[in-house]
Amino acid sequence: MGTRLMVQRRPSQVDVKDLQTIATLGVGAFGKVTLVKHRQALYALKSIRKGHVVSTNMLRHVTREREAMKQLSSPFTVNLVATLQDRDNVYMLLERVMGGEFFTLLHNLEEAPSEKHVRFYAACVIEVRARAPPPPSRGRVCACGTQAWR
Repeated sequence: MGTRLMVQRRPSQVDVKDLQTIATLGVGAFGKVTLVKHRQALYALKSIRKGHVVSTNMLRHVTREREAMKQLSSPFTVNLVATLQDRDNVYMLLERVMGGEFFTLLHNLEEAPSEKHVRFYAACVIEVRARAPPPPSRGRVCACGTQAWR
């Protein structure tokens, strides 16, 4: 397991220009994630190219991601510290959690994870879901009158 740097939920005013890039942690379809330093603290900075988001019609997806991350706070997730933007990009300043992403970890296993590990991962997902806010009111309504996830 990686180490987790606990940070304040809202550091004092942060500007993209104040962040010192240390290394690239990953590159994806929308942009990249870099390890950055602000004052004495290390964070992960997810940069998302605005033009790509618009051209692929993913604005709603990115907005939902940001809103979900703003509402979640859990030791089992990477927590959002702040959001920033400039002319070309939007940024999500995240807690630094070293160790890689879960999908890559599973993909690189030479054999299936043990039942003990699967139970732990499932419990983490259940814990995050339990801390999540209720679904938006525009979800489907079941015959029993309760809200359902899409």
